[in-house]
Amino acid sequence: MCSLEDTDPICLLMLLCPCQMFGALTWKLLLEPAALVLLVSFLFFLLLGAGALVLGGLLPVHESQRERIGSALFDTGVLGAMGMSCFVIIPSFALKIWRSK
Repeated sequence: MCSLEDTDPICLLMLLCPCQMFGALTWKLLLEPAALVLLVSFLFFLLLGAGALVLGGLLPVHESQRERIGSALFDTGVLGAMGMSCFVIIPSFALKIWRSK
């Protein structure tokens, strides 16, 4: 059972209200660079999805501009997500594995 005298950070977090516990865990996660990069990559995938919705005609865009806007959103999402993967995620994981040996 956790008490206020415990020095274990997990026990102390469990004593806080759920909002503070969630905030503390989120802050700890965002201090990890790999997690932050994965979050940014997810945003690029959302941009890719928005481009696909525009190209499919599911979002209201003028018909004359639909293909150009959809392609731009889709291509930006693909380029951003793959760029983050190639230049940030894979090298950071490789360095982390290399340092651990």
